[in-house]
Amino acid sequence: MRAILVFAVSAVLAIPAQADDLRDLARALGEIMASEAACGLKLDPDAIRALVRSRVPADDLRFMKNVDNEVVLFPGRLEDMTESVKAAHCEQMGRLAVTLKIAKAG
Repeated sequence: MRAILVFAVSAVLAIPAQADDLRDLARALGEIMASEAACGLKLDPDAIRALVRSRVPADDLRFMKNVDNEVVLFPGRLEDMTESVKAAHCEQMGRLAVTLKIAKAG
């Protein structure tokens, strides 16, 4: 009985963690895509499709809203960045894109 209770509590606690992970992924993906031109990133649309297909449940109604929010809102933040901040930002966006396998290193 105790094992069932522990499993049930673990399952309930995992749901918000998964939602947070998907929200973080959506925001990161949106920020990477919004930075594509400004940072000279070469993203692979087929790899982006594969990432979404493999990591996002088909019935997730919020994922693309979070991606879209970043794509729409982030370019304004890019314009306000100093060259130093933009250099750090672009470096990290490139590294993250490679880690997510949506861009090649280089």
